[in-house]
Amino acid sequence: MDLIAPMQWAIDALLALLLLWLAGRALASAGLLESAVLFVGFGLTLALVWVRLEAPDIALAEAAIGAGLTGALLLNAIARLRQLDPSSRTADQGGANAADPREPLSTARQGRIHAEKPSRTPHGQD
Repeated sequence: MDLIAPMQWAIDALLALLLLWLAGRALASAGLLESAVLFVGFGLTLALVWVRLEAPDIALAEAAIGAGLTGALLLNAIARLRQLDPSSRTADQGGANAADPREPLSTARQGRIHAEKPSRTPHGQD
């Protein structure tokens, strides 16, 4: 019996389970930075899967575009978001009073937007 075939199946199964785990963690993560890092790990693992399927051209494209470029863009967007909104650090760390960063207008953000909205009545008239 050939010992290489069961090892190949084990490696393929391990890669498949790792892909599922990384995808689930990236989607369920509360922090933006953690999600982005898990997404990059998912892209690199997917590149390994393409290598196992003997598609090196797709593996290189996945590693360069899927993990590298997209990961850099996500990390840059998170850095800019933190510069624009300092309260997003609290939200990203999952504080007790933090807004859920995955919801576009969570309750805390709606309250802040409502408080900043100017009144439509001219000054002195109520």
